[in-house]
Amino acid sequence: MTNANTPTPTPTPTPDDNVTSNPGDKTTTADVETSTGTDGKATATVDKATADKLVDKAVENKSEQVIVDATTKGDAKTAEVSLPAETVKSIVEKTDADVVIRTDAAEVVLDQKAAEAVADQAKTGSVTIVVDKVKGRRQPGPGGAEGRHRQRERHRLQREAA
Repeated sequence: MTNANTPTPTPTPTPDDNVTSNPGDKTTTADVETSTGTDGKATATVDKATADKLVDKAVENKSEQVIVDATTKGDAKTAEVSLPAETVKSIVEKTDADVVIRTDAAEVVLDQKAAEAVADQAKTGSVTIVVDKVKGRRQPGPGGAEGRHRQRERHRLQREAA
């Protein structure tokens, strides 16, 4: 029996969640803290708690992309992003999502087949993606990110129509 004069406890505020899902575009994103050295190299590590939230929210959202956002406010020339190997394995086993690593230097997209190959090779420890920004012109079109997005959307619509 509760006393009508007993105050209701106020929930303890939690820190901002660095993992968000967007049901509209079927993405789940982890914003990870990135540090940039004087050499222009940005490094980021996805901790276990963030990794677990990333997988849980991706499953809950039925995400098509699981994104690790390791971009900075600067313009890093090289980037190194590490995440637990078991996270890549969980994403492959529990979702149909691509794994996307975003950095200032590049965006790396591992489709399910590539992510599965990485998970098979890295059974324990960490998976580390290292990218260097190259000079040159980016070619828009079917081979670029815009073309991949259109192709992915076309496949999604075909699945929904079936």
